[in-house]
Formats: sequence, structure tokens, C-alpha cells
Amino acid sequence: MFPYLFILFTVLPILELYLLVEVGEKIGANKTILLVIGTGFAGAFLAKYQGLRTVRKLRENLAQGVAPTDAMLSAVLILVGGVTLLTPGFITDVIGLALIFPLTRKIFAYFIKRIFRSTFVMYEYSNYTAQHRPMRPDDDGVIDITDYQKRK
Repeated sequence: MFPYLFILFTVLPILELYLLVEVGEKIGANKTILLVIGTGFAGAFLAKYQGLRTVRKLRENLAQGVAPTDAMLSAVLILVGGVTLLTPGFITDVIGLALIFPLTRKIFAYFIKRIFRSTFVMYEYSNYTAQHRPMRPDDDGVIDITDYQKRK
């Protein structure tokens, strides 16, 4: 965990400053500042637009009785994308745009889901056996009360 935090809070800001200085030397300080402010405003607009679409999708899923897991993950990614777009810098702007646009956001969501599936192992606890056993991948996690009563 420490290397990621080190990169996030030390290496990334140094790279951002370096790029800002380089771009400022090439196109001028005023244009660089306007570019950073413009990406902030564009990011806020895109985050709001995509966020409203995601909230609408959340409501539709809830109305249909479907668990809105994908819509919730999209909402979190849009929030993170909006925050990174408001952060001054070009690297964070690229990351933020990638998190806000639906196609690239789906790619991020796919990898996040894979990480969660490989990191977290679900366990089923049975009072009958008093042992933990990993749940089968095809197990939906639903406990049937009739099976439990048969064991007693």
C-alpha cells in the first residue's frame, strides 16, 4: 500500500509540475493557466452530465428490483474522475477524462471488479458443521431455510 501512496502523493505531483512548466515554456504561462482552468470546467460539466445519467440508471435498476452494482461503481468512478479533473495538471486530467467517458470507464470498472473478485474470498458459515468453507463460484449466496431445517 505504501508504494502506491508514495507515487500518488510524491511522484505524481512532481510529474504534474514538470509537465506544467514544460507546457508553459512551449505555449506560454497564460495559455497554460487557461488550459488548466478550461479542463477543470469541462471536467465539472462532463462529470455532472455523466453523473446524472448514472443516477437515472441507478433509479431504473432499483425500480426494476435489480441490484445496481454496476451503476454504483460507475458513480464512484465518475466522482473520482470529476475530482481528478478539478485537480490542476495534465496527467490527472487524462485520468479524469478516462474515468468519465463511458467506454474507458467500463474498462476501469472491469479491472476493478477483477481485483475485488481475486482479493476477497467469500465464506459460508454453517452452524451445523461449525466450520468455515469457501463458497463455490456458482453459489449465489442465498440460504434456503428448508435446507437448514433438514440439517437440524
